[in-house]
Amino acid sequence: MSDKNYYSILKINPNKYFIDHIYQSDDCLQIYVIKKKEKFYVCSKCGSTHIVIHSYKKKSFKHSIFNSQKASIHIRQRMFRCKDCNSFFLEKIDYGHYVQNLTDQTISYILDELRRKQSFKEIALRSNVSSQTVINIFEKYIDCPRGKLPEYICIDEFCYEHKKEGNKYACIIIDFLTSEIIDIIPSRRHSFLLPYINNHFSNSDKLNVKYVISDMYEGYEYLSKNQFLNSQFVVDSFHYVRYVIDAFNLVRIRIQKNYTTNSIQYYILKKYAKTLSKFYKELHSPDAFFYNKKLNRDISLDEIIDISLSINFELRQAYYLKEQFLRKFNYTTKFDSEKFVNWCIREFSISTIPEFEKLSNLFSRWKNGIINSFIKVNDRRLSNGPIEGTNNTVKSIIKISYGYSNFLHLRNRIMYIVNKKKSYISNSPNKFNNIYKKRK
Repeated sequence: MSDKNYYSILKINPNKYFIDHIYQSDDCLQIYVIKKKEKFYVCSKCGSTHIVIHSYKKKSFKHSIFNSQKASIHIRQRMFRCKDCNSFFLEKIDYGHYVQNLTDQTISYILDELRRKQSFKEIALRSNVSSQTVINIFEKYIDCPRGKLPEYICIDEFCYEHKKEGNKYACIIIDFLTSEIIDIIPSRRHSFLLPYINNHFSNSDKLNVKYVISDMYEGYEYLSKNQFLNSQFVVDSFHYVRYVIDAFNLVRIRIQKNYTTNSIQYYILKKYAKTLSKFYKELHSPDAFFYNKKLNRDISLDEIIDISLSINFELRQAYYLKEQFLRKFNYTTKFDSEKFVNWCIREFSISTIPEFEKLSNLFSRWKNGIINSFIKVNDRRLSNGPIEGTNNTVKSIIKISYGYSNFLHLRNRIMYIVNKKKSYISNSPNKFNNIYKKRK
């Protein structure tokens, strides 16, 4: 590699510095020794120009641009002595970061790597620094303030169990339209969540919220009614659809247990449980035949369903009830959503199936939230879809790092990775300790 390439890669200003020599240490560390070009110096005390070089001081900077080779840059910093006043002073250099002994390129590289789903340790190994150095850079340069509350917010929790803080679930708030994280709160507990929202968001921000989308957790519904006074609560459709499918599965399991494990009835109900749970229209080629070893003949999914439903009348009734629900759910709009919910409450109640009778009470309890789940914004139904995708990313971040003992590290790391369009890099000291202070 030519000297010009070294100057370019190492970001060395050829007008100020020159590479004196390059060598490799015993531990295979590539060392680049650079010197500052001669310059006219004046004594900082008396202003005399009678200056002589007294000694040299080595200044080292770790450099991680070469991923296949550990590198370090040594600057021979001159110590000057004034002949007139006999004072000593060091030559000023403007290369690298003195506090952490890292080049600016190394810091930039670490900040870029922190955007990816990987642990601090992995980044440290590639950057030829310690894990603590990576954490220090993260704390110093990454500042993730909470965002403003939008009109449509998704709110959910993810598992973050920390013995010291005593919280099992942390709460996350996301903008439905942009999928950006607004804030991550250490606890979803009612006693913590309400004061936090009240203290950290202005009244105008809270009044700006029109819809709060969540699962069937009473704490979020209470939050919507008492903090976001102009909002309507929306139940995420995934959850109540899941309850209906789970109710059918409970009926299937209950009936399945009435037969011995070596019977055909038990085999059919257990083997094709997923087929029976799925919406019929979503089955792939239900009329296509395939060979079944247990039955010793060709059979289709249509025939499997017919055999299953002929086993028990209650199972047949539950299956058709589930199919009717999914069919109506797919074709329901905001205009007839109340009619759909009333149908569910009535049909589940008169079914005389215990599992579905419980669902009737559930739909009655969350009726308004379920009706609101059919509202569309920009041709999209209001749902917790954006937040579910973010939760998968959160779980990956926690898993890769084997958990976080510091919640503030976890919060800022998640927001730094997920909100890629936002720049959280700051040259000023980080506000890590100010994140949870009350709004002024």
